Amino acid sequence: MVILDNKGKLIWSSKGGFGRQADPKVLKVCDGSLPRYVIGLRENYQKTGYRFGLVSHLPQGGALVLIIDGNTLHRIFEQTTFSHVLAHVSRYEGLEFVRFESLEGILYDSSGKDEPESMIQAGDDPEIVEAVYANNPFVRTVSLAGREVLEVIWPVYVDNLFLGVIRVGLSLYYVRLLDDTTLWLTLITLGIIGVLDMLFVLAWQRGRRLNREARENQAILERIQDGVLIRRPDGSWTGNASVVKLLGENPCSDICDAPVGLSRLNRGNRVFLVLRNPVDDTDIFIIRDVTLEDAADESRAREERLFSTGKLASAFAHEIRNPLNTISMIFQQVEHAPSVQNPEKDLLRVAEEEVRRLNGFIEEFMRVAKDPEIHPEVDTVSPLLFHLAELYRPRMESAGIRFDVEIDDSITLSYDSDRLKGVFVNLLENALDSGAHHLVIRGIRNGRFAEISLQDDGSGMEPEQVERVFDLYYTTKQKGTGLGLAYVQRVVSAHGGFIQVESTPGRGTRFSILLPLEEES
Repeated sequence: MVILDNKGKLIWSSKGGFGRQADPKVLKVCDGSLPRYVIGLRENYQKTGYRFGLVSHLPQGGALVLIIDGNTLHRIFEQTTFSHVLAHVSRYEGLEFVRFESLEGILYDSSGKDEPESMIQAGDDPEIVEAVYANNPFVRTVSLAGREVLEVIWPVYVDNLFLGVIRVGLSLYYVRLLDDTTLWLTLITLGIIGVLDMLFVLAWQRGRRLNREARENQAILERIQDGVLIRRPDGSWTGNASVVKLLGENPCSDICDAPVGLSRLNRGNRVFLVLRNPVDDTDIFIIRDVTLEDAADESRAREERLFSTGKLASAFAHEIRNPLNTISMIFQQVEHAPSVQNPEKDLLRVAEEEVRRLNGFIEEFMRVAKDPEIHPEVDTVSPLLFHLAELYRPRMESAGIRFDVEIDDSITLSYDSDRLKGVFVNLLENALDSGAHHLVIRGIRNGRFAEISLQDDGSGMEPEQVERVFDLYYTTKQKGTGLGLAYVQRVVSAHGGFIQVESTPGRGTRFSILLPLEEES
């Protein structure tokens, strides 16, 4: 406790000094410009802890400063309630009663059945009602069981909200022993205790509500699949689990420089959509991983191009196939004519073989150009992939290729086994031709998709080759037709999925097929 004169000079201190004598608001309380000033919870000047301070003007001039250690205040919050504090205060010798009332009724009364003769409830007492509306404490004398009692009435307001009236009765026997200054100090101290009690209760209640709301808000944030990050003015941040999962332990290093509004962030092989919304000095970021959505859009665009090109080329191939059949029959008739000699027959057989090869090429093209007909069944995909691995393992070993298969056995799809087998055969043949030394097939869950990837460490492809790898007739092989990956694209799309490719020259290629997972029953 500290007492200051009307100029803020220290008169008396119960312990140590007071470092805020030059505070303009403290000086205003000392000279009477302000009735009181709540310093609040502040770090002490030695930087060793926190203290709660309250300054109140004294009627004879100057101010009374009440300082409470922050740790003590914390223990009060945790271990006491308002009624406990009032009950504890009422046990002091010289206090006849302690009472806390609203204008509607009594909230706490320590006097029990010894009701003072002239003590009526606050709402029925004109003096108290007037003091409440004026927010002015006052003192009066009342009679309690034939004894004169000095009653202190103190209206309690917090944030302009009326909480109640504290009424404290002091035995006049003890009051007469005090001089005027000490009396006022005692009354003010009791009033301050009451105000602090109410502040403690209100802060405790608000703290519980804020903690509950914080837990509820955090639970909501954790259920959001999009990343949510809040950056404070001091540069610190908080976020949900999704933002750490998407961007790692230090997500702010990637997105906190993003422009206000909507933008895209490329991070490695991932693509993120970032929405930045500033609120006062705080930035709120919402991050969504759109890598799969972008890949799906790209796959659909390729499918549309294939469909348009294939439809035109299919009609053209159909017109070519009929004349080729006619030419093949003519060759067969001429070959068996009596006038044709053996050398001419050999030439006819060569020509007929070329026609058959050309016709086979057209048949293969027609198979790729038209929509593949699939007959899906629900099953786990691991048996198909392990079966293919066993078929190809001898060839891989003879070629010096280490072959690994890592599949989640629980992955269940709705798929056409024969068609999907053709897809992986195409990709495995490409891996064999890439000069790879290591090939891995992996099957994992990726959101609502199963992601099955084939990764090799072969020669890889240039960026311009990657862009065209699914185009009809585009091939990097000397004897390739340019139809294999176009067929893969069509089959995967027919299953409701899409395919991605990543490749680095000299480091290898990774094909990723994403197919919708079957709902588990």
